[in-house]
Amino acid sequence: MSRMTRLRRPGRSSKPTSSRNPSRPGNPGRPNSPGGSDRARAAQLSAAAGFRGRLFTVAALVGIGISLITAVVNALNAMGPVQIGLSLAAAAAGAGLLWLALATGRYRVAYVVTVVGVFLVIFPLLFFSGGGYAAGMPVFFVFAIAFTAFLLDGALLWVLAGVEAAVYTACCLLAFYRPSLVKEVGAAAAMWDSIYALVAAGASLAVAFHLLLRIYERARDQLARRNRQLAESYQAKSRFLALAAHELNTPLALIQLQAEEALAKGRDTAQTAPQIRHNMEVIAAETARLGRLIDELLDLARIEEGGMTFDIRPEPLGAMIQNTLTAYAPLAAAARVTIVIGRDGPNPIVLADRGRIAQVLVNLLANAVRHAPRGTILVDVAIRGDKAEVSVTDTGEGMPPETLAGLFRAAPAPTLKAARGDGLGLGLVISQHIIEQHGGDMRAESVLGEGTKVSFTLPLVERWAGVP
Repeated sequence: MSRMTRLRRPGRSSKPTSSRNPSRPGNPGRPNSPGGSDRARAAQLSAAAGFRGRLFTVAALVGIGISLITAVVNALNAMGPVQIGLSLAAAAAGAGLLWLALATGRYRVAYVVTVVGVFLVIFPLLFFSGGGYAAGMPVFFVFAIAFTAFLLDGALLWVLAGVEAAVYTACCLLAFYRPSLVKEVGAAAAMWDSIYALVAAGASLAVAFHLLLRIYERARDQLARRNRQLAESYQAKSRFLALAAHELNTPLALIQLQAEEALAKGRDTAQTAPQIRHNMEVIAAETARLGRLIDELLDLARIEEGGMTFDIRPEPLGAMIQNTLTAYAPLAAAARVTIVIGRDGPNPIVLADRGRIAQVLVNLLANAVRHAPRGTILVDVAIRGDKAEVSVTDTGEGMPPETLAGLFRAAPAPTLKAARGDGLGLGLVISQHIIEQHGGDMRAESVLGEGTKVSFTLPLVERWAGVP
């Protein structure tokens, strides 16, 4: 069988929403000024860049400077037009890729072009035209692989880093076995080139690591500050819930007491006006409902603060169910709902907090009554391994799968009207927490148009069918 249509999910409004800018009627979603649009786009591009974007910017600026200096050094060392041209080409490539990233936000494209065009093409050419492994280019090979690891991620990183390692290894092997492919440079030029490569590559990597450390420390400080703010907000909300529930509970209790006393006196007075009696019945019912909502708020505050306490001990499940049904019977009768207990079911001893399990049962029965008016509710018990399962099944309208999927998620009603109809939507959330604290679980099944079934389990102490 299936189970109750439980909780119409609050939060859905029948009013259509509009994305139109109120200051620009008929022009949905458009900013008010081109300047605002440019600033917004710049902010989006900056946010998208993140650490890699900032690192790429720094690396590009440093690379442009190093390439220009290298061109000058190569000219002074008479390295030839090829070496000078390649250095200038590297500077131009760095400037172009930096513009591409900053102007369009296509950082990942700039990263890949840098690795392929600069690290895998220009660097090997510089290697063969500038003395091979006798000069400083092998140091830049190390620099290239390290920056590739900073810029890329995922499968693309491993593919291109592997290609770089293979290409650079091949360059060194070719320089050794085919020395004619390498342009020879003087010993002094090779020494200075090696020193320059060590300093330039080392400085670039140092800047990258320093930037990474600064970003990490800033992010850590921001995270700690945000955590403190969230903790303060969380505590303030919990205090507000507890205070609001406590402050509302006292006058409501007095109102309910007065209404119940008036009703009791009215039953003994034949001349009591029907309208007055009806009004008092409404007051009593509404204050009882508000009292339940306040209890839900208090329970929610206790759950969030970890302060909900339990007195779990061996209890006869049948007696707990019977006592709860006896107390709830008048409300069910008022709604003309018939409650049936499964016949010949087991009556085990379970580990439970009697009051909390009664709270769960009342919540399930209230939901079933609300969604199965003039219907039937079946309360049944079964044994499932080392647990007892209690199920509450109604013959109501059932619910669609999308509602069933979010049944145990908190969804507070956004309006007083919605709260008046279905409550705050916290009853099942609180019930699930109570059952989980008992070591059990709660689940729901439903068929639209046929009814709903909600079940929960409790750990068994022993199987005992003789409890009165």
